[in-house]
Amino acid sequence: MHNIALLIIGDEILTGKFQDTNSPWAATRLRKHGAALTTIRTILDVDSVIAENVRALSDSHDFVFTSGGGGPTHDDVTMAGVALAFGDRLIENFTIMSVLRERMGERFTVSAGQMAMVPSRAELLWDEGIWFPLVRVDNVFVLPGVPSLFRAKFEIALQQIGTTAIYSKQFMTQARESIIAPILKDAAQRWPTVKIGSYPQYDTKPWTVTVSMD
Repeated sequence: MHNIALLIIGDEILTGKFQDTNSPWAATRLRKHGAALTTIRTILDVDSVIAENVRALSDSHDFVFTSGGGGPTHDDVTMAGVALAFGDRLIENFTIMSVLRERMGERFTVSAGQMAMVPSRAELLWDEGIWFPLVRVDNVFVLPGVPSLFRAKFEIALQQIGTTAIYSKQFMTQARESIIAPILKDAAQRWPTVKIGSYPQYDTKPWTVTVSMD
C-alpha cells in the first residue's frame, strides 16, 4: 500500500473562516482504493513553510497531495513553495498560459497569468473533464483547494499512483471495549494483514462499539 501525506494549505482553514472538507473526503477515497493516508497537516500560506513541509513529507512518504494556494491572488504561493522545496524555480508555462487566455478571453488579467507559473521540472497531467492541468513535481501532486476541483484532480492523481483493492467489514456490539479488547488483540496477532479497529459511540443509548476489519 502506498504511503500518502495530505498537506492542506491555507490561512483560512487555520483561522476557522472555512472548514476543510477535502481531508475527510480524501481519507475515505484513499482507503477505498487501498492507499494509506498516514499524515494530514494544515499550514499557513507562506512559501518557506510550504517548502519545509513539502520537502519533509516528500522524503518520508511515497506521495504527497497538496490542497490550496494555486490561484491568482497574493497569498497563492503553493507553486513557489513547491519549487523552493526542490531547489527549483518558477517559469511561465506556455501551454497553461495559452489555455488561460483562451478560456478567459477579455476577463484575462496579469494576476490570472500568475496561475501559469509552475516549477520548471513540473509534469502537466491532463484528463477529460478538466481544462487546467494537474501539476506534479516528483512525488508531489499540487491540487486546488476548491472541493469540486480538488476531487476531479484527485482522481487523476489516483490513476498515476495506482491502487490496490481493499475489503472492509464492520459490525456493531453493545459489549464494552474492555471486554472485547483481548479478543481483538488476539485476532490482530493471528491475522496481521487485517487491520482491526474499535470505535465506541457514547452520544446515544445504548452505548455501542463499532469494530472494523480491513
